[in-house]
Amino acid sequence: MNHTQSSFQKDHPSAFTKTMKPSQYVDAKGVPELKVVLRKWIRVLRKFQAIQDLPWNYRERAQVGFFAGAAWLSGAVALEEWSSTKGLEDKERKGRCDLWIDICDYHIEAKHMWCRITGNLAKEKTYIEKTVESAKECARHLKCSKESKLAFSFLAPFYPPGKQNSLSKDLDAWLSMVCSIEHEAVAWLLPQASELSKQEGQNLGAGILLLISKP
Repeated sequence: MNHTQSSFQKDHPSAFTKTMKPSQYVDAKGVPELKVVLRKWIRVLRKFQAIQDLPWNYRERAQVGFFAGAAWLSGAVALEEWSSTKGLEDKERKGRCDLWIDICDYHIEAKHMWCRITGNLAKEKTYIEKTVESAKECARHLKCSKESKLAFSFLAPFYPPGKQNSLSKDLDAWLSMVCSIEHEAVAWLLPQASELSKQEGQNLGAGILLLISKP
């Protein structure tokens, strides 16, 4: 991580204190009741990583499962992919809710996106905002109180082949951009550059970030 003072560091100073590794971070100011779960989520990802597999190589379904595991480890109850009624009153339909946890009766819809760290940041922000809005739109159609609806956006940044020389600098700029998007909470596991294993001609996954929004 680049330790020069960026706009992101000014807005999120606790991410760069000596007591917290820049590679992992939790800010749950908008949903403080999920702070413990988010910390456990990072623990779950680390545990999965320890079996010589990378949690950020998996898409939405697996990411929801990792978070559900964190909820259980936190003492909460979680239910994944359960049958529910969705839609507006005049267009109700049968569907599935991605995740429910008994903390604040949260009903959660999730989306996943691969993010090119070295791409044009303005364009990347537009793509990410579309993913966030898609998750929020799905959450709006859940049949529960407005206060119980959450939208999860799992963002998996990567470096394409030939663009893996300035890892820390590029990641810092990408984080600044992502955290400028409106959110209730943000958490991530983004290993240090020294922890990443490059393979010739392959995309290099840089970790996973969770952006939590309210519809």
